Amino acid sequence: MRDLRVRAATAADRAAITDLLVSSWGGTTVVGHGTVYDAARLPALVAEREGVLAGLLTYTVADGGLEVVTVDAARRLKPSIPRTGDHGIPLHDELTLELVL
Repeated sequence: MRDLRVRAATAADRAAITDLLVSSWGGTTVVGHGTVYDAARLPALVAEREGVLAGLLTYTVADGGLEVVTVDAARRLKPSIPRTGDHGIPLHDELTLELVL
C-alpha cells in the first residue's frame, strides 16, 4: 500500500474538501447534537496518497473537548465495507458510542 500522509488542512484544500463533502454527504451542512455546522469551514485533517485527497476528518473544539463532525476514508481503506446493509438500508454513517464514567 502506498504511503498515506495526514496533515492539517489549509485554505488551498477548501475546494477539494467541499467537493468531497458534497460527494459523500450531499452538501457541506452537517447537523450533530442540535448544532448546524458548515463542515467545509471547520478545522480539518486531510489524508493524502501521492498528493491526491484520500480522506478527510472535520472537527470542532468546544466546551473543553474535541468533537469529530465528519469522517471520510473508511471505505477507501477497506473497500469490502458494504454500501447496503440489512433490509436494503444504505450504510453511510459510522457511529461510536461512549459512556463517560
